[in-house]
Amino acid sequence: HVCFSGTFVRELQEEQWRTMLEAIGHLSTLEELQIWCSKIPVDVFSHTLMLASHLRKVYFFRVEMAGTNEDFQDLGRALRNHPTLRDFRIGGLALGESVEPISLNCVIEGLGDSPRLEVVSLQLSGVHSDAEPPFSGAAVAKLLRSETIKDLYLSRLGLGANFFIAVAEALPVNETLR
Repeated sequence: HVCFSGTFVRELQEEQWRTMLEAIGHLSTLEELQIWCSKIPVDVFSHTLMLASHLRKVYFFRVEMAGTNEDFQDLGRALRNHPTLRDFRIGGLALGESVEPISLNCVIEGLGDSPRLEVVSLQLSGVHSDAEPPFSGAAVAKLLRSETIKDLYLSRLGLGANFFIAVAEALPVNETLR
């Protein structure tokens, strides 16, 4: 179990996070990773996920993720292919300024396809009711059609009326949500 929080991680620069996450990924028995109040590069986090083959839980709280659309696609692939991840929680996620408006589609879809994932909690920070979420209704519908997710928490995502149809159509066919 590794948890980073407080002043130490708030002051880490991007290259320092790269070094730290690379080292964490090589921990052969890592089961839980928590990061609080930091800005992390998405490409390195994706790489950490690929290396940490025993990781079961990821919890981010007030974390800003920065990277390119391709970096977020890599994160989606890492989530989709992770063999042991069971619990993925993000509270108060902020996206860096360079993040494209719809870049989280591949991440949301990757969570929906993750083979062992049972708990997903997503909460964005700084989302205004008139702002579009950084993912589509189709991505949320894919998450809701997961065959493994039992507990799903969606909060402060800025989901508007256009998302309700996707949610309403996906829920009746879901047989795993508790």
